[in-house]
Amino acid sequence: MKIRSFVHAVLSSSVVTFSAGAAVIETYSFTGGSLPLTPADGTGSPASDTRTLSGSSIAGLTDVDVRVTLTNPVQGGAYNGDYYLSLQHGSGFSVLLNRVGRTAGNVEGYGDNGFDVTFDDQAANGDVHAYQTVLGGAVDPTYTLPLTGAWAPDGRGSSPTAVLDTDVRGSLLDAFNGAQANGGWTLQVIDFNGGGIASLLRWELVLTGDDGGAAIPEPATTAAFTALVLGALAIARRRNAP
Repeated sequence: MKIRSFVHAVLSSSVVTFSAGAAVIETYSFTGGSLPLTPADGTGSPASDTRTLSGSSIAGLTDVDVRVTLTNPVQGGAYNGDYYLSLQHGSGFSVLLNRVGRTAGNVEGYGDNGFDVTFDDQAANGDVHAYQTVLGGAVDPTYTLPLTGAWAPDGRGSSPTAVLDTDVRGSLLDAFNGAQANGGWTLQVIDFNGGGIASLLRWELVLTGDDGGAAIPEPATTAAFTALVLGALAIARRRNAP
């Protein structure tokens, strides 16, 4: 057997294990463009801001967090229970807000003045829909300050005209897991009840994922594979010696 043929046989029959790509965290902050964005008061008409990523190195998302500033800087109030806020990217869709505080006994929802919130599926505060219950009362009875901190998305895919706190939360941020980061990300805001006005001032994406880079042989596998090839070459030389 020729040396080339023998080595080829060894390579063809050998299994090499490769490691995954490196973890990557990227942050994108959005202002300007169509921002500030103010949905029409109480009409149910959507207003949206789309940002297109093209330079991300993330080939497969494993976590998405979103920071949103949606508020009325003038005292008088946004009335938080009016708003529906969603994020879409590719086939993924997440409901960040869906008429927060709306229950069978309170169909108007919460009356606080806006949000400066990071939405995170793993947020310790839990479901943003019930934030007053979590905090033990009204965030600000005079409606001068937005809700702050990190909260889990509302996630309720129910119609905003009928949504309740008891509805299933099936549209969280894990809807984007596995997708590439590049492409269009659309944040949509809708005002479903008259009497409060708010503007989307800024928003931010914090994306975590795998860079999908070139696979690298694991060190232990590399050593074993090298020894195997060297051994094959030695045997081949002896067989082909005069």
